[in-house]
Amino acid sequence: MEDRTLAGFSSPAIVEAVPLWVDKLVDTSARNPLVRLADTKTTTLDLADADPAARTRLLESQAVQLTALFPDPQTVGDARTRVRNIRGRARTLREEQGVEVLYLAQGLLCWTDTGGVKVRTPVLLRAAELTGKGNDDPTIQLSDEPQVNPVLLFLLRQQYGIDLEFEPTPHEPLDLRDVVETVRVAAGVRLADLESQDRLVLGLFTYHKLPMVQDLQQAGAALNHQVIAALAGDESARAALLAARGDPLPNDPDRASRTQRRTRPHHSQPPDGRAPECPLCRGIDLSRQ
Repeated sequence: MEDRTLAGFSSPAIVEAVPLWVDKLVDTSARNPLVRLADTKTTTLDLADADPAARTRLLESQAVQLTALFPDPQTVGDARTRVRNIRGRARTLREEQGVEVLYLAQGLLCWTDTGGVKVRTPVLLRAAELTGKGNDDPTIQLSDEPQVNPVLLFLLRQQYGIDLEFEPTPHEPLDLRDVVETVRVAAGVRLADLESQDRLVLGLFTYHKLPMVQDLQQAGAALNHQVIAALAGDESARAALLAARGDPLPNDPDRASRTQRRTRPHHSQPPDGRAPECPLCRGIDLSRQ
């Protein structure tokens, strides 16, 4: 499906390249828990067996202690181990990459994709916080507002041409059943085996590259620049960049002689005599040989 935000671009190469760049930024493989949620002791805590009253308070954005969710000594030990692992990995990602990855996934949508892989993607996400000293009885609290899993929306749009937007309001917050039904109606026969599961899973989910995707899709004519066009494979843009540097064009018959006259040893050049590569123009031949 052609992205309508590309309509203002004047370089056809950019129009063709943006969807490819977007695909590379978003991991749509089964390794991504936002595509295929898997239960692991290091990344998830399933709240299916949690105390119903405590679980309700948690969903109402109240702070709830782990022992209130799992009062049974038979189950609280496993919950502690999972929370300890989740908390440690979330802290590491926050400190090393500056990203928040702790969320509660609410509901799953499942179907078999075109490659035969079973998709099990969360529907709603709510940012979560683990507080309290130590790991024996931490407190869990959720943000007030859920959001639709952005990778779910990306999958539906990119792979099936289903373009959905959900705009919650203070008076009408997102409702899991409404979102599931909206997807089901929009998908129709394109997702013939679509089914939903009522799940609540605390875990690690990251999609910090999606803002870059949104920037690419919404930038419009702002991407209409010679360097970006050259990176996209526009030969005329590459030629303009070479000309701006005073370099001979690749098909210039006097290229070799003019290059030889201009070339002078310089301490900043690599041993092979080539000019240092510009990171922004990686892939463009700006060699002075």
